[in-house]
Amino acid sequence: MPRLIELKPQYKKREIGKMIEGYRKMRDMKQVELATACNMSQQNYSRKVKSNQFKYIDLLRIFKALELTDTEILELMKV
Repeated sequence: MPRLIELKPQYKKREIGKMIEGYRKMRDMKQVELATACNMSQQNYSRKVKSNQFKYIDLLRIFKALELTDTEILELMKV
């Protein structure tokens, strides 16, 4: 079982982009709408989602644009 514990942070890191996309789709937002609200291009947003290369300020802007609750943010960031 120790292997599962070691891999959990990597698993969550890979999945955060998919989880953000899920919240975006639940809110019926297009990628370009969310990217514009976060002051980035749609191409840049798409690249960050695929590679999970979000900066702290990017995450703050995404959370605000998606109007996520504290509980949803904690679920996204929980490792």
